[in-house]
Amino acid sequence: MQYKLLLSTAITAALLAACSDDKPAEKKSEPVKLAAVSAEQMADEAEARYKSSSETIADSEYRREGSSAIATITHPLPLQESAEPVTLTVTDTITYGQELRDQGVIARVERRITPHDALVSTMKALAPLPVTDENMVNGIAGHLQLRKDLLADNNIRNTLAVTPFQTQDDGNSFDFKGMQYETYYNEKSAGIFDGQLNVEPITMTSSGKEGKGGTATLTAVKGNWGNKADGSAYLSVDPIKIEATDINGLSGLEIAGIKGSGSGVTYDDALGTYLGKGDISINNIRYTNNGRVTNIGDITFDLDNNKTAVGNYNSTFGLTFKLDGASLQQSIPMLPVAPKNLRLNVAVNDISARANTNLSEACSCLANRRNKAGVTSRRPQKTNWTSSSASLSATKPPSARH
Repeated sequence: MQYKLLLSTAITAALLAACSDDKPAEKKSEPVKLAAVSAEQMADEAEARYKSSSETIADSEYRREGSSAIATITHPLPLQESAEPVTLTVTDTITYGQELRDQGVIARVERRITPHDALVSTMKALAPLPVTDENMVNGIAGHLQLRKDLLADNNIRNTLAVTPFQTQDDGNSFDFKGMQYETYYNEKSAGIFDGQLNVEPITMTSSGKEGKGGTATLTAVKGNWGNKADGSAYLSVDPIKIEATDINGLSGLEIAGIKGSGSGVTYDDALGTYLGKGDISINNIRYTNNGRVTNIGDITFDLDNNKTAVGNYNSTFGLTFKLDGASLQQSIPMLPVAPKNLRLNVAVNDISARANTNLSEACSCLANRRNKAGVTSRRPQKTNWTSSSASLSATKPPSARH
């Protein structure tokens, strides 16, 4: 019971992540107040800024309507090779005015994606984990808000939000207090951005059978991350806590925080990923069960991608478990020894960008065949890091482009 609830929490986070696109860009200073101009000039500037932006809906129809404008396009989107594509209608409502200009905003773009069922199908296909709760994904799709503030000098403030909602079905409930992910970037400088995430509490309740239901709660989570112009990168996530109650009592998983840093970070178009060094530490993980505390320890990831003199690529990936062996052995007496450190290293040397792409495509084909066989129902995504396939492919870090 507790496992299913915690898994549902993870799927929720995955769905929220799937709402955003992958390409970040450069943060600029806070926008300054724009000069007052005539209503016609404001409309002209807003249209020009929207149409010149990389965020514009390609081939869309732009129509002015009073003090705002509408841009719309309908097109099919293939989700699986063996399935019919879904048809999505994307509508941008572009507003402008002196009040927005006082905030440095030339045009505010609010995006709506319809129909609802097609959006739900798209989110389920893009989710990194299988979706098991239809009510949850329907709720997220129905409360999704996408907004872009188009500023001067190609700067953009981008906001992805999900407003609070509740669902109930056959004794099960899902209560989400909302989330917001905001990024600042310049669309002319790919690979550099600053982002901030705020997720409000999530509570899931299952009635279960014969009184064996339970409740799982994820407390509020805040984090920020990004890449800087000097090639440095950063990641900081505040403490995370998940609690679950059922007939067996109260259990919880706590993480004191997540920290990360990088250096020499640059995006390589040929390889389709970032070069440079980086590390992420998940700190002070502990599990509690009815008051009994098990200190698990820390988990550290490190990655180094670099380009060789002949234009090929080397990559090393490390995974380190720094364990509290005494605490683990006390909670699990059958452990023959008190584990301390476990280390996994994977290295790929002198691989070409083309070979890496071919390898990633081959892995996707294999995954597609597994899908057709019924092993999994979701579309395989571009590999972030696949040690078993030795692929170097990685998606760009999320920025909240939509």
